[in-house]
Order: sequence, then structure tokens, then C-alpha cells
Amino acid sequence: MGQNAIVIENLDTLLESLDQADLVAEWRVLPTIGPDWIGGGRFIEFYLGEQKLAENQFQKRLCQILIERLNIPEKSPDDREMMVGEGDILLKDRDLVIEFHWYKTVPYMHHHDSGGGACIFLALNAG
Repeated sequence: MGQNAIVIENLDTLLESLDQADLVAEWRVLPTIGPDWIGGGRFIEFYLGEQKLAENQFQKRLCQILIERLNIPEKSPDDREMMVGEGDILLKDRDLVIEFHWYKTVPYMHHHDSGGGACIFLALNAG
């Protein structure tokens, strides 16, 4: 994806931006030690079109919503396994809905578990 980060400060600005570009979430949950890294953890990034969302309070809130909605673990439960996922966040039926897929794998091997689905990412008209 693109190199320049875009600053989105609030939901209204995000909703206006969705008319121009798609919002995509990508996440990785890495084991502590891998072939190209030491130190695991959960890494989440959002992209609006080709631009990465800059890290700020609003982006951190989006990360928290994603973690809660999709139950993304903080760390890999297996010392060798990583989890990789991606989701498109779309405006549907007056809510933000995420259509997502994920897989688990040992680095450099074929995935052995995968899944996906769709759920409400953020209810805009909760009342």
C-alpha cells in the first residue's frame, strides 16, 4: 500500500472519505520468534485507498473496535504460529460492516486454519 499516511481525526471525516476510497484493515499476530523477527505481538494497520491511516486517537479507537469485533488475540497462542487477516470496511444498511478473512500458519508453510465472514464493525444508528 501507499507510503504517505493520511490523518483522519473523527468518524464524520472517515465517512466523508469513504465516498472517495475504500477502508481496509490488515492485522498480524506474530509469535515471539520468527524467521525474520524477534518479538511478537499484534500489529494492526488501516488503509484508506492506498494511504495508511496515521496513528492517532481515532485510529487507535478503530484498532480497539477491530480487536473486540473479531476477537484478535494480543499474542500468538502458539510459539511458532502466526495469524494474518484482512478486512474491507464498507458502509451498508447505514452501518459500517467489515467483510474479513484470516488464516493461521507457521511462517513459510501453507496455512492450516482459516476463516472469514462479515459483521457490524460500527453501528452508526444505534439508538
